[in-house]
Amino acid sequence: MNKKVLAVIGREYVTRVRTKGFIIGTLLFPVILVLLLGGIFIFASIFQPSSKKYYVIDQTGRVYHEFANMLSDTLNNGERKFLFTEKKVSSEKLDAALEQYQKLVIDKKIDGYLVIPEDLIESREVTYSARSVSNFDEQRRFERALSGIVTNFRLEAKGFSADEIRR
Repeated sequence: MNKKVLAVIGREYVTRVRTKGFIIGTLLFPVILVLLLGGIFIFASIFQPSSKKYYVIDQTGRVYHEFANMLSDTLNNGERKFLFTEKKVSSEKLDAALEQYQKLVIDKKIDGYLVIPEDLIESREVTYSARSVSNFDEQRRFERALSGIVTNFRLEAKGFSADEIRR
């Protein structure tokens, strides 16, 4: 019975291997794989990430510079990942400015804007608007930077130095 089973297996193997589908699949699969991997490499080299431009309205007058310094990462090409521009807007003209900035976001002139309110330390809320609000990594980085700044301000208000506490 062993010889019969081996004969059937051998015959099935030979009839399957000699089909056009098997031969084409065996030759075509590596070509498709190379094309896919090559396409990914070409796509990645052509569509490199670019700098993102944000407007920051800092009503406290103290947060912007620290915030921009904390997020001074660079891309592979050496450009800054985030280009922040501080905008001085009075409270009376804030709504008009936000409307204008929202149009700039929609028109893809800027990637977004942040409004840091005067009562940031008490309220712990910042207004953030961007083209892609689903970029959770970016939002998390902004949140961490602002949280660190608020923590430092609170420590300084209580008479502690943030640098001393870190040491």
